[in-house]
Amino acid sequence: MSDSPVTVVIAGEPVAKARRQQPEAQIQRVVFQHLRARAAPSVFAFHPANGGYRKPIEAKILQGLGVRAGVPDIIAIKDGRCYALELKSAGGKLSENQERALIALRDADAMGTHAHGLDQALRILEGWGLLRGHAAIRPHNSNPVAGQGNARRELHLERRAKGIKDSERFSIQRQSVQ
Repeated sequence: MSDSPVTVVIAGEPVAKARRQQPEAQIQRVVFQHLRARAAPSVFAFHPANGGYRKPIEAKILQGLGVRAGVPDIIAIKDGRCYALELKSAGGKLSENQERALIALRDADAMGTHAHGLDQALRILEGWGLLRGHAAIRPHNSNPVAGQGNARRELHLERRAKGIKDSERFSIQRQSVQ
């Protein structure tokens, strides 16, 4: 498998590059590009930066400060309601901590779930009303972000929501490093 970067292009401008070896990070970058470009009014969305390796003493300090294992990748608040979305690449599985966190969030009346791949993540966020419009996926060969292949595809926005200009376009292009 190639280690070529994936470039995200919004309105004709490159905005993010990611290596294929971190497919969940790639998906998250593209999801946040969508949130920045077409979030519904009054959406506050963020990534809780509590993942990754920590030295034992640092982990204890953070745990004492309230950091919890398994918190989903995307937390969003809209109209007083909390939404939590854990992102997984194709074939990815939730850890026990992630399952427990999603259950605890739902028990607290938050909307919480997980998504496999970019397409499913965008459909969930659109279904929750956090994204304006609808990303109509037209594969042009296959989708490197969702782990389905190595070519390129474009995401075209349907202009159903007010405030989205017809000139806005989202696309993901795989570019080889020379």
